[in-house]
Amino acid sequence: MKRLIIRDIEIVLTDKGEEKVFHYLAELKAKRKEILDTGKDTADKTELPTIEDILSDIYALEEYNKYCSSWGATDNYNSDYPLRLEECVDYWLFEIMPVYTL
Repeated sequence: MKRLIIRDIEIVLTDKGEEKVFHYLAELKAKRKEILDTGKDTADKTELPTIEDILSDIYALEEYNKYCSSWGATDNYNSDYPLRLEECVDYWLFEIMPVYTL
């Protein structure tokens, strides 16, 4: 399971969510390759996202217990469809409580 801690929140992908993210990243990589191989665009400014980038984006954009975002394949082309994830199905958010010692 992939996880990321940002401030006081831990974001954890479920197995189903991890599978969706890996599939999305594979399709994005294939689209990028196709576009670059045909010379339609460059990738001078655009890097493909990592799982950590997506987890961080969930933290920033999560609204109404859902995440939906499109990512760039090249400088001028985005993914064919957005990555859609649902809390409690594809990912979990856990609030990390501080531990105090006396």
